[in-house]
This record gives sequence, structure tokens and C-alpha cells, in this order.
Amino acid sequence: MSETRSREREKRQPWHYRQRQSLARRAAASPVSVGVIILVIVLVIMIVLDLCFGDSDLWTNILVEAHGLLFDILIFGVIILAVDQWRAKKERIARYWEELDDYRGWRELEAAYRSCGIIKRLLREGEKISDLSNRLLARVDLRTLHLEKVDFKDSDLNHTKLTKAHLLGADFSRANLQGANLREADLTSTYMHIADLRAANLRMAILRNADLMGADLTDADLRGADLTGANLDQVNLLETELEGADLSGIRNWETALCIGKANFEHIKNAPDGFSARARKEKEGSEDTEKPEG
Repeated sequence: MSETRSREREKRQPWHYRQRQSLARRAAASPVSVGVIILVIVLVIMIVLDLCFGDSDLWTNILVEAHGLLFDILIFGVIILAVDQWRAKKERIARYWEELDDYRGWRELEAAYRSCGIIKRLLREGEKISDLSNRLLARVDLRTLHLEKVDFKDSDLNHTKLTKAHLLGADFSRANLQGANLREADLTSTYMHIADLRAANLRMAILRNADLMGADLTDADLRGADLTGANLDQVNLLETELEGADLSGIRNWETALCIGKANFEHIKNAPDGFSARARKEKEGSEDTEKPEG
């Protein structure tokens, strides 16, 4: 209420008064910019004096001294400007980190969108993000971002866009990635222990040496994915699309669940016994589903 009254009183003041107040506020907000403007004005005055009084000995001596002083001011101005910008950047980054930490545990979509914006700003500032655990990041757009070795444990990323994201070494243990779009994402050496990847799009994704122990890949799309060296211990492959996937050197596939109910058409480099087990389980499930009599 008091701010509204203050603005109304200011509007009733003369135009020149309002202009002075506006200039004062701008100067307080950016003193370095004001200093640069003053320096430019002084430089213009010096050039005019040079052109008008350059032939006078007295004025020549005065102008020489003035030029030296102006050069000193210019050097100090550049230094002050650089320090001010560095300080402003540090304060801005610190504020981003504080805001991001405040949103941890907030389980509303507004928090997800705000967190996403701050993550992108921090990356543009050249900051390295390492901890995004226990956060709501559902339905946000994180496409193509560099989030290598980030901790996403226990975070909710359902239906999040992570297309072509760089996630090498990231930890998605117990994370909710249901319906997430990870198409062509780099998931090399990621940890996905007990991760929920139901109906996730992992088409053409790179999952080399990924640890998928206990992950739920029900209805997930891994067509054309690179699973070289991946750990499939206790992975649920119910209705998983693996057409054209590269299974070179996959580990612990013997304990994977529902292999017979996955689509393995045209798979590449499957280990010995893998295809035979898949066919056997598929035939067994078909026999079980046949009606008696």
C-alpha cells in the first residue's frame, strides 16, 4: 500500500523531477555503466579541445597532462569493470544454487519448471552440476544438455524430455523415468538400479556398460539401442521392444525376467543361449495361455 502511494506521489511531481529520480535509480543500479558514460563524455570534450586549441602551447601542455590522466582513468575503469562483472557473476551463480536447493523435495510441477530453468542457467554460466537427487523434474525439457555424472537418485523424471542428452556416468538409481524420452541419449556407464523405465523411449540410446540391475523396462522402446556390456541382472523385459538392439557382451542376462515376452527381432550379437532361452520362454508362455480342451 505504501509503495502504491509513493508511486502516485511521484507521478504528480514535475517531469524534470521524475527524470532526475529515474537517472538516480539507474546510477545506483549500475555505477560502472554510469562511469563508462562519463568517461566517453570526457573523451569527446578532450577531442573537441584538441581540435580547437591544439596550436596553443599552454593548451598543448594542459591537454598532454589531461590525456595522461584520461588514459590512467581508462585503465582503472577497465579493471573496475572487470572486477564488477566478476563479482556480479559470482553473486548471480550463488543465488541460482540457493534457489535450486530450495526446490529440493517440492513435489509440484512449478518446482520442476523452475528447477529446469535454473539448471540451464547454471550450465550457461559454465557451472558443473553434480547433485539433482530427490527432485521433481517431471515433464521438463532437458534435451541435449551435458549432465555427465549427475546424481539423479530418487528423482522423478517421468515423461521428461532427455533426447540426445549427455548423461555418461549419471546415477538414476530408484529414479522414476516412466515415459521419459531418452532417444539417442548417451547413457554410457550409467547406474539404473531399480529404476522405473516403463514405457520409456530409449530408441537408438547408448547404454554401453550401463548397470540396469533390477530396472523395470516393461513396454520400453530400445529399438536400435547399444547395450554393449550392459548388466541385465533382474531386469524386467516384459513387452520390451529390442528390435535391432546390439547385445554384445551383455552381463547377467540369465537372471533377466520375462525374456520370452520381449521382442528380439533382428537383435545383434546376442550371447550364446540367449535366443534359445527367449524362444523357449515364449513357447512356454503361449502354451500356458492356450485354453484347455
